[in-house]
Amino acid sequence: MNIRYLLIAHYHIDHVRYAWEIVKQFNCSAVVSSMEASAIECEEPSLVLSQ
Repeated sequence: MNIRYLLIAHYHIDHVRYAWEIVKQFNCSAVVSSMEASAIECEEPSLVLSQ
Protein backbone atom coordinates (compact mmCIF):
# COMPACT_ATOMS: atom_id res chain seq x y z
CA MET A 1 0.00 0.00 0.00
CA ASN A 2 1.38 3.42 -0.96
CA ILE A 3 0.19 6.13 1.42
CA ARG A 4 1.73 9.55 0.83
CA TYR A 5 -0.23 11.75 3.23
CA LEU A 6 -2.14 11.37 6.47
CA LEU A 7 -4.75 14.14 6.57
CA ILE A 8 -5.73 15.27 10.05
CA ALA A 9 -8.90 17.31 9.57
CA HIS A 10 -9.22 18.47 13.16
CA TYR A 11 -7.88 17.67 16.59
CA HIS A 12 -9.55 15.01 18.66
CA ILE A 13 -7.43 12.61 20.67
CA ASP A 14 -9.09 9.63 18.97
CA HIS A 15 -8.11 11.04 15.56
CA VAL A 16 -4.43 11.69 16.31
CA ARG A 17 -3.56 9.15 19.00
CA TYR A 18 -1.78 6.83 16.55
CA ALA A 19 -0.89 9.34 13.87
CA TRP A 20 2.85 9.18 14.55
CA GLU A 21 2.84 5.39 14.28
CA ILE A 22 1.02 5.60 10.93
CA VAL A 23 3.48 8.22 9.64
CA LYS A 24 6.43 6.03 10.63
CA GLN A 25 4.95 2.77 9.35
CA PHE A 26 3.99 4.10 5.92
CA ASN A 27 6.78 6.71 5.62
CA CYS A 28 4.20 9.39 4.82
CA SER A 29 3.64 13.01 5.82
CA ALA A 30 0.98 14.29 8.21
CA VAL A 31 -0.99 17.23 6.82
CA VAL A 32 -2.82 19.55 9.20
CA SER A 33 -3.73 23.24 9.40
CA SER A 34 -1.41 25.47 11.43
CA MET A 35 -4.23 26.19 13.90
CA GLU A 36 -4.79 22.50 14.55
CA ALA A 37 -1.05 21.77 14.60
CA SER A 38 -0.48 23.93 17.68
CA ALA A 39 -3.28 22.12 19.55
CA ILE A 40 -1.92 18.72 18.55
CA GLU A 41 1.66 19.56 19.56
CA CYS A 42 0.46 20.79 22.98
CA GLU A 43 -1.59 17.67 23.66
CA GLU A 44 0.58 15.11 21.87
CA PRO A 45 4.23 16.15 22.22
CA SER A 46 5.39 12.94 20.54
CA LEU A 47 3.74 14.11 17.30
CA VAL A 48 5.93 16.98 16.10
CA LEU A 49 4.49 18.57 12.98
CA SER A 50 6.11 20.79 10.42
CA GLN A 51 3.97 23.49 8.85
